[in-house]
Amino acid sequence: MSRRIKCPDCKQLCGKGKAPVAVVQRLEVLYRKLLKCGPESPLIKYLPRDIFDAIKRKATIYDMNLLDCLQAGFTHYEYVGLYAADPDCYNTFAKLIDMVLQVDYNFKEEDIHPEIDFGDPEKLGNLDPSGTYVMSTRVRCSRALKGYPFNTGLSEEQYLEIETRIEAALLRLTGDLEGTYVRIKDMSDDEIKSMRREHTLFPEITEVLETAKTGECWPEGRGYFTNEKRNFFAWVNEKDHLRMVAMEKGANLGQIFQTMVNALTQLEENLRFARHERYGYLSSSPFSLGTGIKGSVHMNLPKLGKDKPKLFKAAEQNELLLRGIDCNYETVKSGKFDLSTKQAIGLTEIEILQKMVKSVKGMIKAEKEFVLPKTIKEGCLI
Repeated sequence: MSRRIKCPDCKQLCGKGKAPVAVVQRLEVLYRKLLKCGPESPLIKYLPRDIFDAIKRKATIYDMNLLDCLQAGFTHYEYVGLYAADPDCYNTFAKLIDMVLQVDYNFKEEDIHPEIDFGDPEKLGNLDPSGTYVMSTRVRCSRALKGYPFNTGLSEEQYLEIETRIEAALLRLTGDLEGTYVRIKDMSDDEIKSMRREHTLFPEITEVLETAKTGECWPEGRGYFTNEKRNFFAWVNEKDHLRMVAMEKGANLGQIFQTMVNALTQLEENLRFARHERYGYLSSSPFSLGTGIKGSVHMNLPKLGKDKPKLFKAAEQNELLLRGIDCNYETVKSGKFDLSTKQAIGLTEIEILQKMVKSVKGMIKAEKEFVLPKTIKEGCLI
């Protein structure tokens, strides 16, 4: 009597789930070039030879392979350039993902992302009651619809289908979230430029994102939503299927987070988002796994801004990412910076923002206590 044997990884043994030979050969060539870059490439610290060899022949259930995920990193050596092409990448290339999460967030292979906990947003309060240092505050959140590849692997038909589903859900938002949806292809160039200056529309597609193929079929399937109060907006099919931002001038983080919580609660009544049993909510970027939540502030730091080492040290000590607003020389010159939280995985939503409160207050304390050394002239810039 014959017996059927069920393989625990049948897609590998039956031929499916394997990258084409030509792709594997191309990956090998690109990896050797990457090795020659050494530490100049941030990707290499996540991709040692043993991990590369273990995953280079694999492909996902959507037939995406390692080259689909790393094309940007192999082309632009100054960037990590890692973009998951579909949800199954987080199973197929788990060795690489686990390395990223362990190196950057100390999230180990045995760790599991916690369940959702929005806590009590009101208790977060105001980051800067004096209004001296924090100019504006935002909470961002990324989501991917269940059952689709991420942008790197989408067809034009899928882009349009995703847009239709998300548009319908956004237009069902009620109360203070009620608003309007506009397709990018229906907007004029002047409208797009104006909204980008206001930080309410996603920026132009960079060369890195073009290489990663997250900008395919542009502008089809892309859209923008804003509520009537203009303190909540959403981008459809930018780097992720859905990216939402709650934003206000000032520093009332509790109120801003409550807006985001209300939006997520309503949207989940009509949309199913991709979630992993270990990694939490999924995103095309491994650096947004878990909650998908990031908090950020535009801060005025005129004293620290004149001492680059002290400024970066303060940001590092407070676990914040630091950049100039829009990478704009004039904003850096005047001491204005964008600071954002780093970690989205391993913490609950409320824990991330509680940590943000502590971090921003730490930056305010550092600015207040900073004394400009006599060796630094008043006009010096970072």
